[in-house]
Amino acid sequence: MSRLRGTALVALVGALVWTTGCVSTDDGTRRGAAGPPSTGAPATGPATGAGAPAGGAATGPATGAGAAGAPVTGAAPSAAPSRGPVPLPELQPGHRRIASAGPARGDASLGRVKVGAGTTWVNVNCAADGGPSPLTLEVDGVARFTVTCGGTESGTYANRLDLGTGGEGRFHVDTSEAVRWAADIQVPAEGRAG
Repeated sequence: MSRLRGTALVALVGALVWTTGCVSTDDGTRRGAAGPPSTGAPATGPATGAGAPAGGAATGPATGAGAAGAPVTGAAPSAAPSRGPVPLPELQPGHRRIASAGPARGDASLGRVKVGAGTTWVNVNCAADGGPSPLTLEVDGVARFTVTCGGTESGTYANRLDLGTGGEGRFHVDTSEAVRWAADIQVPAEGRAG
């Protein structure tokens, strides 16, 4: 087989593996391309949370409390090969992006965002060079999530906030330079929350 053909075959297999990983659904569950949905039970607590490690078994959803103590749930990451930049998270059905950034490395501020009552998604795709590394997504005064980005595998974290009231704050990402990421905030398409 020629070198060009071999390279094309590897690229095709990589694309196939990438597109058949887990996907998040609009109800906070996650499922494999051919598997049934799975979900963790929502929990309430302080406005911090942790997701499951990328590439490993889910130890539970990212949890915390949003504005007005509303429960916050997140799906565990999907594992897919990633050696370069990570793509933006997929758009949730019926939602639109009000802020996004990436691919990027390290800390970043994505500006001020305003979210209304209802379902808001705070999502990140990430991978860490040199082993697992934490990444924190925060909308000041609204929600804060900490997830663990796995080494060389891109993990997708979809954090669902069911907000009783809206809020406004600076959206920022805090992590090390070893972490490659792309993040966004999505609100219902019919609303004009930002």
